[in-house]
Amino acid sequence: MNFSRKLVLKNPRNGANKLSQLFFLWTIPTMFRGCFHSLNEENLWECLKKDRSQELGDKLEMQWQHELTESRNKKKEPRLRNAILRTFWKNCIADGFLVLFFTILKSILPVFLAQLLVQFQSSSNSDSRIKSFDFKANQSAVVDENFILNFLW
Repeated sequence: MNFSRKLVLKNPRNGANKLSQLFFLWTIPTMFRGCFHSLNEENLWECLKKDRSQELGDKLEMQWQHELTESRNKKKEPRLRNAILRTFWKNCIADGFLVLFFTILKSILPVFLAQLLVQFQSSSNSDSRIKSFDFKANQSAVVDENFILNFLW
């Protein structure tokens, strides 16, 4: 690949709305193009500004220099891990919350399924039917969230 050329195509994610970004709908035109024609260098987009290696490298280098001066002052070994965490702490926290939410959701699903089975095995009075509908609604919501998270993960 010739990296000396400037990419012409603007990144379609820049103009995409939140729903399009959530479900990766902004990639559909490229997928259709790839179905009918082979993709090549002309089909590459510009990188997002936040993902450019020059800017990320500069931020990491600045944090590494900070880590070096801090380790000299405290007379301890510098750690690249600290510089990386200082540079990308927001992304790490966001990803950590997603993993935590996904894990909790995965552990709750069997509980709702067990409760649903218990409701079908119990007597069919009106109070039990209302609880059954409530459990079905909760289970449906959990399954839907689980599907969306699996799709995005």
